Order: sequence, then structure tokens, then C-alpha cells
Amino acid sequence: MDTFERIVSDAASLSISYTATTSTSTTTVGLGYVSGRAIMALGDIALRGMERMNIEIRLRRLASRVRSERYESWS
Repeated sequence: MDTFERIVSDAASLSISYTATTSTSTTTVGLGYVSGRAIMALGDIALRGMERMNIEIRLRRLASRVRSERYESWS
């Protein structure tokens, strides 16, 4: 029996059981939670802006290279 066949037979013999448990709890939203969420939102906005700027810079560089290569090939 090769390794693959052993793995297949081991996998076939496995049995998986799942027991779902639920619990209910109540939490009070406090100042720390709200301010943390606000800081996270501002950080996400800042990162998206930086990412967009980085993409625009890369696209400008690529466009500049393409233009210069076209100009050199026409000369």
C-alpha cells in the first residue's frame, strides 16, 4: 500500500462530529468601544487614500515609460 492509498484510507475512516452551542449575552457599548471603532474607521480611510495615491503614482510612472519607449522607437 503506497502513501497515497494510506492517506485515503485514513481520511475515509475519520468521523467528524459537530456540536453547536449557543449562548446569549448582553454588552453595553461604552466610550472605549465607540472611540476605538472611530479610530479604526479613520485608519481605514487613511490607508485607502494612501493606497490610491500609490497606485496613481505607479500608473503615472508606467505611462511615462510607455511614452518614452514609444518616442524612442519612432526616432
